[in-house]
Amino acid sequence: MRSSGFGPVIGERKLSTRGTAPKTVTVTLGAPRLPKGERDWECPFRISGAGIRVVESGYGVDAIQALQSAICGIRHVLDTSGKSFEWFGLPIEVGFPRPIPSYGDTRLTKKLEKLVDSELKRNLTRQRRQLKQARRQRAATASRSS
Repeated sequence: MRSSGFGPVIGERKLSTRGTAPKTVTVTLGAPRLPKGERDWECPFRISGAGIRVVESGYGVDAIQALQSAICGIRHVLDTSGKSFEWFGLPIEVGFPRPIPSYGDTRLTKKLEKLVDSELKRNLTRQRRQLKQARRQRAATASRSS
């Protein structure tokens, strides 16, 4: 049997729906806890706003795994809601990133981490190049209009 009640809140995040009439969605994360008589930990989370009302928990063999599971659960609920979200103008992936799965295969995990790092570096280089190009174009436009 799982605990009743949400318990202490350890964090809250406000998101906005994307679109012409953005709405606020509040994600609340509770403290991991070991329910009396249970072996597995739970970490409650709540998502409310923009037509979403969910109270769920992540579970794990310890408090950290339960916390990680709750964050994955939050991302799953948001991804399957049919809505697009942002956090400080950034896509939701920034606010609730997905972890790299390992399934106990250390070599696979390291390979996936290296691939992600490589792609992030390549993307950052591309973004920097685009920013420099935009700055040069603005400078050229400004000098022609003076």
